[in-house]
Amino acid sequence: MTDRIFGITFLLLGSLGYICIAEDPRHFYEIVGVSAVFVAGALLTVSGFHWLAVRPIMARSIAAGLILGIAVGAAMSDIPNGVAVGLALGAVLGAAIVRIRQRAGSSSGDPRSTTGPHS
Repeated sequence: MTDRIFGITFLLLGSLGYICIAEDPRHFYEIVGVSAVFVAGALLTVSGFHWLAVRPIMARSIAAGLILGIAVGAAMSDIPNGVAVGLALGAVLGAAIVRIRQRAGSSSGDPRSTTGPHS
């Protein structure tokens, strides 16, 4: 439930960002930053749905990587590269967490230890 609240908040902030901040197509860095917020919101919103084929922890870590990438990109004065680095780190971290949980679940025999809708 918390993921959906944060996701909807990021979706609203991303939509507001398109209207107020990234309204001019000439400002590429603004469009990339606002798009990262919007995509992070979409990932967090859908990460709580049970029918989703993507693992929720993967969606959460990619969203966190995107948000972290905006901050890193702003510090480097290069938002597109920061968002790309954050996206890559979030995907790698998410894949590592999923892999660790799968190994722990297969060794213990507990089906709840693998990623599911409430993990």
